[in-house]
Order: sequence, then structure tokens, then C-alpha cells
Amino acid sequence: MKVTGFMLSGEFDKYLHICVVNGLSRLGPDPNNYNWNKYRRLFNQAVKYEKVGDIVSAMDIYDFIMDNYIPFGVEYYERPANICEKLGEREAALHLYRLALLNHIMCEDKDTRDLVWDVFKPRIERLLKMLGREDEPTLYFE
Repeated sequence: MKVTGFMLSGEFDKYLHICVVNGLSRLGPDPNNYNWNKYRRLFNQAVKYEKVGDIVSAMDIYDFIMDNYIPFGVEYYERPANICEKLGEREAALHLYRLALLNHIMCEDKDTRDLVWDVFKPRIERLLKMLGREDEPTLYFE
């Protein structure tokens, strides 16, 4: 099965060095203070779909989460990125990994920020090498 046309609508502006998802940025107020319960319930539903093999429904929910929230934590990015990689959608996986790093840059919890960086930076480097773009920086402002 191949998910075609999967693309997150969050935008990364490499010139402004901020990640914007539906007008929310990591440099602004933290929308997660009010939304964690909402996107966590959605995420749990996506995991259930994924476990029964309904990848399309799972990816629809993961996509909705990325479009509407700025989730903190590894798993919100890891699960959909792993699906993308398994389906050969390396650019989508790369986008998710970079989005994870960007969405955690301003995270006040240093342990969380460092964990996300330690998990995803090697994956970004691996994908860039697979895509023949190993000279490209992990993030555009390194």
C-alpha cells in the first residue's frame, strides 16, 4: 500500500527560521497548554488504526494533528515518519523529522529538547544520505 500525496500542510520558512503550523509558531504562545488532551486522544486513535493495519486512517489523523497542533514529544513525529519511511515516502519522513526538531527548539524542558534532537538528527542525516543530499544541513540554520 502506498499513501500518495501525503504532505503536511505545516510550513517551514527557512529564511525566518521558524516553524509555522496554521499560524502557530514555537516563538509565540504555547498552544499545547490548552490542547494536549485533544491531540493526545486523536493520537491514541491513530495508533489503534495503525495497529489494525488501517494506515490511511492513521495517517489522516496524524496529518490532522500536525496541521492543527504543535505536539511535544518524540512519538507524535516518530510513528507517522516511520510509516512514511516504510512506504518509501522519504521526503515526507524527512519533513516530519525536521518538524519535530523545529517544534522543540524553544521547548523549556531541556531534557525533552535534547531527547528529540538525539532521536531525530541521526535519522535526518541518514535520509539525506539516502536521498543523495548529505551536504544539506540537518536544519537550514545550522
